[in-house]
Amino acid sequence: MERLRRFKWIDWNIQKVRDNDLEPEEVEEVFDRVLLYDRRPDDSFETFGLTGAGRACWVIWRWDEGGTDIFADLPEPVIFVITAYEPSA
Repeated sequence: MERLRRFKWIDWNIQKVRDNDLEPEEVEEVFDRVLLYDRRPDDSFETFGLTGAGRACWVIWRWDEGGTDIFADLPEPVIFVITAYEPSA
């Protein structure tokens, strides 16, 4: 059974992703094709993987664990993408 991941997209992170010529759907696909994963010193995470079309992509993200928004009562933490970008050539 495939695990359902939930993402929290707001105007701010959607724009950051689009500024790097990616779409939120592509960023979500990276979590199905992870090649590298690491925790950063600030307790966010960096994940390197592939989009469905095979584009290499870094995703910087954190768990959004509760709060006062509509996701607060979900049993699993929500992925909040900080930014995503393709590696430099």
